[in-house]
Amino acid sequence: MVQLTLGTQMQTKGAPLAVSAVTVYASGDFTNIGGQARNRIAALDVTTGLATPWNPNASSRVSALAVSGTTVYAGGQFTTIGGQTRNYIAALDATTGLATAWNPNANNHLYALAVSGTTVYASGDFTTIGGQTRNRIAALDATTGLASVGPRNANARGAGGGVTTLTVSGSTVYAGGQFTNIGGQTRNRIAALDATINTNNATAWNPNAGNEVTAIAVSGTTVYAVGGFTNIGGQVRNYIAALNATTGLATAWNPNAPTWGFALAVNGSTIYVGGDFTTIGGAAREYFAAFNLDSTPPTVLSHTLQTNNATGLSSFTVTFSESRRLTLLPMPHSPALPPLTLPSIKI
Repeated sequence: MVQLTLGTQMQTKGAPLAVSAVTVYASGDFTNIGGQARNRIAALDVTTGLATPWNPNASSRVSALAVSGTTVYAGGQFTTIGGQTRNYIAALDATTGLATAWNPNANNHLYALAVSGTTVYASGDFTTIGGQTRNRIAALDATTGLASVGPRNANARGAGGGVTTLTVSGSTVYAGGQFTNIGGQTRNRIAALDATINTNNATAWNPNAGNEVTAIAVSGTTVYAVGGFTNIGGQVRNYIAALNATTGLATAWNPNAPTWGFALAVNGSTIYVGGDFTTIGGAAREYFAAFNLDSTPPTVLSHTLQTNNATGLSSFTVTFSESRRLTLLPMPHSPALPPLTLPSIKI
């Protein structure tokens, strides 16, 4: 598995969106990428696809990346990275690749990271992080690395228990995964957490997904979700849904995917979706589709993912802006995505 995160933002040029960035940050299980030996994390030149000298050299899988200014946050299964001992989470200098002094020191693996202002949100299998007891989800001070006010003690648990996706919108942290209890409340696989409350911070919002939620995106008063569910928000919704951000009920928007979705990003009036599908919304779309948010039923747009099959990369992240990224990576049960070669990613 390889995850790529663009270090700068994607800009609109005419009708399509095209990658406009100098560096792409990649993570996964690889030991060679971009023509160089790189252990599980690398920076790639977006023009040539070649690895830059940036080389944090992680000891094991890097599962999550988040870029904020001159810092690259990494989470995963590693215990050394950037020349230092760092247990499962680290902050790396975007110029040197060296680990900064920031060290929350989790006691188990991380799955997801999100940065909002001076707070880094993390989720995974840990029960301690940032010097405090935190069950699978935590808010960390971006300066000190200490666990801070936020979804602390959100205490995700239940069958599977994992929080595998995080999205921040204002003072609300949306969480998705396999959990059945979080923030002091029964919440099946999707929840909204009040980032200003220390404990028992699940809000009344409760879409009650019937199976795992793998990705969440927010646009205005609507929360979009994809995953393995066929029921969410009180309605039959196959693998993708739009939920009212106030009530948690499913809206009329319903692309009706035939199989799992695992990636979402909203940019303007368009939502981008990645998944195992080859058709969606009544149109042929292999693994990737775009919809107009303002139409019911959903209008499938002509945007396609342009790739050439050379490098065998199995996932990547497209950044539309600093706060909107689309990560395409196969779930354990999913086939690999079509191989990708940079800089051919265009939508």
